[in-house]
Amino acid sequence: MDEQESAIKKFVLKNKEWILRKQAELSKKFNKNRNPGVIPDEKKQYESDGIKYTISRDGRKSGYQIAVNPDGSVVVKASMDAQESVIKMLVFEAKSWILRKQAELSKKFNTNQNPDVRPDDKKQHDAGGIKYTISRSNRRSRLQIAISPDGLVVVKAPTDAQEPAIKKFVFESRGWILRKQAELSKKFNTNQNPDVIADYNKQYDADGIKYTISRNSRRTRLRVVPRSDGTVEAKSPTTMSNSDIHQIILSNKIRIRSMLSKYAKLPKGKMTQEIRTRKQLENRTLHLAVKMGVNPSGILIKTLKSRWGSCTESGIINFSSAMLKMPSPVMDYIIIHELSHLKIKNHSSQFWDLVYKYDPNYKKHVAWLKENAETLL
Repeated sequence: MDEQESAIKKFVLKNKEWILRKQAELSKKFNKNRNPGVIPDEKKQYESDGIKYTISRDGRKSGYQIAVNPDGSVVVKASMDAQESVIKMLVFEAKSWILRKQAELSKKFNTNQNPDVRPDDKKQHDAGGIKYTISRSNRRSRLQIAISPDGLVVVKAPTDAQEPAIKKFVFESRGWILRKQAELSKKFNTNQNPDVIADYNKQYDADGIKYTISRNSRRTRLRVVPRSDGTVEAKSPTTMSNSDIHQIILSNKIRIRSMLSKYAKLPKGKMTQEIRTRKQLENRTLHLAVKMGVNPSGILIKTLKSRWGSCTESGIINFSSAMLKMPSPVMDYIIIHELSHLKIKNHSSQFWDLVYKYDPNYKKHVAWLKENAETLL
């Protein structure tokens, strides 16, 4: 009897593949599910790094296969004994291919199950006070910032871009973003996140000192800046009232008048090259960079509060927009100073020797900056 059972068992094992195929055919034909090729967990949804998928197990299958349906849904076809952890890792490693395939099918069949844009594009992020969302695309190879007419910021990023890198990119682009938001706010009369609030163009008077007010949510104290028309701009935090600003200007009217007098005496039209626009400042920097044999990875012009410029570890040169108001030789010194940091990171004697090589009068220019810092910054 034992020999007969052993022979039967051997016979069944030998015909296992045929039995499973036949069961699958009959299950499909008669809508039964006694021992079909697919086990019940195919309806359970899994997730691997944002990719949602189901598992279809087949007794005839020995490996793994990922299928993307026209509606964008993902099915992993696996053997009966395949481990869920292994399947999850497989989906993770195939993520880029899945997203590309979903985008192709979405475009072809006009579906949007798991489209080119990942679910986190609606989540709001923050970088230095700049609120933004992320839109990811497998067709994109670099980061790009888009600002809508209502001031909303969207970072268009590759699907594999890391959030810390995106945050750094937005933080370093704050100056441009705020300028663009202010332009759009003025053009479309919106106020999503403008750099300057509505009363910017209204002029006030404090005992003969004419001034305008610009408010900034990132500012913590009042700063008074002279303008070429003899007025001053009161750069204020958004929480400071007009009456407080007026009182502060009245209390400091002697110092402000002195500052306006100094500003009026600044040399104008006597420079070797007068820099008027940001683009010209960028071009001047590139010209000196070629001369010095260095290659900055980027040039940013910002509203800096306490410095004329800086050089980041990644080789990005930051300049204060106040440089647009100063004599060209002084401005050249700042450019040379920051470009020198691409070769020497510290302020050692070797660093100052390098600065001297391209600006022999740099000490005179440093003295000019110290004397006029309060007026320009």
